[in-house]
Amino acid sequence: MKLAHALEGEESRFYHGRVIATDGQRFAVVCDAGRLWADVAAGCLLQPQMGDTVLVSLTANSAYVLCVLARGDTKPRELRVEGDLKLAVVDGQLEVSADRGVVIDAGSGFALSAEAAAIQFVEASVRCDTMTISGNTAHAVWRETSLTTGRRFVAAAHDESHAGDSVRSVSGHDASSAGSAHCRVEQDWTVEAQDATVTAQRHTVINAGEQVNLG
Repeated sequence: MKLAHALEGEESRFYHGRVIATDGQRFAVVCDAGRLWADVAAGCLLQPQMGDTVLVSLTANSAYVLCVLARGDTKPRELRVEGDLKLAVVDGQLEVSADRGVVIDAGSGFALSAEAAAIQFVEASVRCDTMTISGNTAHAVWRETSLTTGRRFVAAAHDESHAGDSVRSVSGHDASSAGSAHCRVEQDWTVEAQDATVTAQRHTVINAGEQVNLG
């Protein structure tokens, strides 16, 4: 470390300097005290880069970059904190704003907790290997939905469906089982099959108000 001024004991002096080099942990700074290597202070969240103007604290035994006063370029920057971090806002709200987007990399886990949440997107895409959603009530309103899946399983204590028109197509085998079944058709009902079989263990009843045609 080359200094233009002699410092004794723990006397501190502050200088404006310019970052000219880095070894990944420390930064070489040129200032009125000369050229020196300085560590980044714990309170300096914005990591210095080449060409930045910084505030340096200097003693006889140490040198620290306290903060970045002016950026030397417009490259993306990094806010860095060593160890665990808790950000708390008392009697207010925290707002995060970015003109070109926000990217969160949570590493091994991400947890979000709130009494109420509101999310609004123009477009959204969610991809995950496994998803579990649980709760008391879910309500969704869409103008149009589409579902494509390799296999689907639905279990419900009560299931009810209403539709203006409905079309159902099964290319393979279709099997239906019920304890009892009732089908009511207001107008026409047609069953077409190459072979049709009706089997009843006790009896079969066909009632018609006007006529029954067989054959």
